[in-house]
Amino acid sequence: MSVVILDADAPDDEALENSHWVAEQTARSLEPLRVLRGEAVTRESTEATLQDSAVTGVVYCGHGRDDALVAPAGPVLDAANLHLVGPRWIHAFACNSGNVLSVSARREGVGAYLGYNRPVNVEWTVDELPPEVVEILREIVTAASIALHRGERSRRAIRRMIRERYDAWVRWRDGDEAGAVSMRDHMGLSALARLYDSLEFDGTLVED
Repeated sequence: MSVVILDADAPDDEALENSHWVAEQTARSLEPLRVLRGEAVTRESTEATLQDSAVTGVVYCGHGRDDALVAPAGPVLDAANLHLVGPRWIHAFACNSGNVLSVSARREGVGAYLGYNRPVNVEWTVDELPPEVVEILREIVTAASIALHRGERSRRAIRRMIRERYDAWVRWRDGDEAGAVSMRDHMGLSALARLYDSLEFDGTLVED
């Protein structure tokens, strides 16, 4: 089982700095077949990835909108080429694509598409977080991809996995009496950790 990570990073886009960090942590967890980053993430390279029979799953980290995943070079996945995902799984760590692409997955013959129905908060600064919080954050952002890679196709199970990591953050946050994490990072991490609440997961292989 081989995974490709599409890291749609751009050096002049501050919002993608943490998205790139998520791609890096996912790569550490999954040991992907390959990682495409920045300008290498194009519609053509994405379609080539989806036509490679060795690829069983894809993780996209970057910008998104209701009807498309959008890299610096432009849209890479939308209604016109969503069918190319086929029986594979894809996790779009991106804003809003759960509103259209996730709900279109089953009709387009996609095995499993996991996206989010609202903006994904990336307003936190990894270098300023205590090591134990970085570890919780790493687990929050990689849990879904790891579960998909291992074959999990249950909405409830994946939502529960992410919720458990949210609970771990809440326990740490509520015990942070010394103020080890800034208010900005508190707010950003609390919003991010609720990914389970905005998760949209559908496809031909997805179960309740």
